[in-house]
Amino acid sequence: MISQHNPTVISLNELGTIVSDKTIKQLLFSYNIFRSKGTNSHGGAVLTVDKKPNALPLNIHQLNCVAFQVIVKNQTYVLASIYSPPNEPVPLKTMSSLNRISKNVIIVGDLNAKHPNWGCTSMNHKGRLLAEWLENSDKYAIQNHGMKTSLRSDTTIDLVLTTPTISLSHCGTLSYIDKPSKWFTFLQQLLEALKERVTLYHQTAQQRPTLSSYLRFMLKHKHYLQNKYRHSKLEEDRIRLRSWNKLIQYELKSFRQNNWMNFISEVACPNPTHFWKTVKCLNKKLTASFSAITENGNIHTTPEEIVNCLQDHFYSRFTAPTLNMNNSIDVLAFKLWNELSNSSHKDIELACENSDLKFTAQDLKLIIRKMNTKNSSGFELNNVLSTQQSGSIPHLSTLTRVDHLMEQLTQSLRHNSLSVVVYIDFLQAFDMLWHPGLILKLQHLHCPYAYLFWIVNYFQDRITTIDYQGHLSDQIVITRGAPQGSCFEPKVYIVNLFDLPQIFEYTRKVHLYVDDLALLYSPSIYLEYIKQTDEIQTRINNDMVKLEQYADNNHQPVNKNKMEFVVYHKSVQVPKIRIVYQGQCIQQQKTFKYLDFHLDSKLSFRGMIHAQFIKLRKSYAILKYIHCAFPTYFTLKMRFFQTYTWPHLYTRQPSFACFQSPIKIG
Repeated sequence: MISQHNPTVISLNELGTIVSDKTIKQLLFSYNIFRSKGTNSHGGAVLTVDKKPNALPLNIHQLNCVAFQVIVKNQTYVLASIYSPPNEPVPLKTMSSLNRISKNVIIVGDLNAKHPNWGCTSMNHKGRLLAEWLENSDKYAIQNHGMKTSLRSDTTIDLVLTTPTISLSHCGTLSYIDKPSKWFTFLQQLLEALKERVTLYHQTAQQRPTLSSYLRFMLKHKHYLQNKYRHSKLEEDRIRLRSWNKLIQYELKSFRQNNWMNFISEVACPNPTHFWKTVKCLNKKLTASFSAITENGNIHTTPEEIVNCLQDHFYSRFTAPTLNMNNSIDVLAFKLWNELSNSSHKDIELACENSDLKFTAQDLKLIIRKMNTKNSSGFELNNVLSTQQSGSIPHLSTLTRVDHLMEQLTQSLRHNSLSVVVYIDFLQAFDMLWHPGLILKLQHLHCPYAYLFWIVNYFQDRITTIDYQGHLSDQIVITRGAPQGSCFEPKVYIVNLFDLPQIFEYTRKVHLYVDDLALLYSPSIYLEYIKQTDEIQTRINNDMVKLEQYADNNHQPVNKNKMEFVVYHKSVQVPKIRIVYQGQCIQQQKTFKYLDFHLDSKLSFRGMIHAQFIKLRKSYAILKYIHCAFPTYFTLKMRFFQTYTWPHLYTRQPSFACFQSPIKIG
């Protein structure tokens, strides 16, 4: 019955002490099991729920009663299973207490209560009390009137009670679709389909099986013994098959153990060469070595010259920008930074005491430590970050930003209109972060002064040293830029650019992913084609002037050499548009790699899918290595597939929906 209907929730009563918990877990291994003991040896209640929904058990402290809480479609539901023995009263107090937890309650179970109100031919004392309670309280309603729940009689003693907010027509909202997906089979079928469609393909000349030759011979002989026993059914063949199977299990265990010990010995080898040879397939990209540096036509080859060259380069990079005292933003930021940097620890404690938050300096350290994570910063809850920003923000990933951009592009192309996307790259984005400007923006966002004290102290007294072949440079003081390698770095940067989308005319067409900025422009469909080009060119150049002013005020320069734009269109002739930034024309390209997705001027699906399959081949090589190194570690293989291979296949579904032509009906 379970395999046929695949229910999400299963309620069982009267299992008693005969059926153990171990037996239930073995039979219902794909369910979370909640059980309550009974008042007698035949009582008890069991409630199982699929492992996909996040079900939380409720402490009812009542025998024969078990319940859990689950959230489905932003609605909280309480499901309970209750068994009431014939000689015990119905637990009406427990049923009333469930209604105080949630307004959506479903109670199922064997209550042994008979009454004509729910289709029983007779009535008992428990049924009369339950009917009076339902009529007076109006908390629950019976949903299975006249439903036959027993094979031995026509009485309805197994009841389904729900709150007035739930009815039988609304019970479908609790359906949780959990169909197992065979992703490895899907990948195999996809590769077979590609093999039939491609013109040229290569077949591997040598196959490297996972098992050794003697194990493959033993397995082949085992299959022979299995077929022989299936036909003969002789005891002699059964004993021979059993002994051979035990021998294979022992050999497989020894084979896996030897492979694991060899792998561990190579990894644990003190020689770095053996270690890197062992894990070289797991490396994404090797570090490039260099022996010389070219600067302004001069070639530096000695270690001393290379260290001095790098020291001068990073010294100029991490030096604070020159401020313009005629600019009000520079003056306010400089003044605020000096006030906070010259403050003492007593000022910090005084600000903490006078703050409405009422926390100590130790509490502040704990808050900042929690803040320094990927998924908890407090900026999203306070609506500081706009919806045009993605990256390092929960539920706003790379795919979200790319799909949003492609959706807007396809809407314009379906109206036979052109669209222009200007791709902007900030010069050395994280290293050019202006500390006083960030503090000034945080103050405008009403950030507590205790936080500002900590961030200023966090940015101060930071130094770096260059080590090249044992030659050390002088200490370089870092007075600008976000610290590399921490989760705090991207959070600070995206907050520093939180007001960037507001400077443009159409904020909803601004796509910002950390330091990658894409501006989409679509002309009015009511204009002629020539006027569309002129109108969109004027708008873009006006926004470039605004961007230049914003970059100067925030001391965040734009890399003009990497600024490009693509005109997405369906016409034969490519529209000519001239975009200027700081007196330099921006290059027009036919294709652009945006957030690792290739988008050409025609929004072709072929170019994008080709680039994704290149990544799939790389991940397939690593998966093949893991399969050979760990033959029995299926969990490791599945985890790697879901991490590196499945995301490339998963992203194709929404992207293909954007590239697909609309279906015309009629």
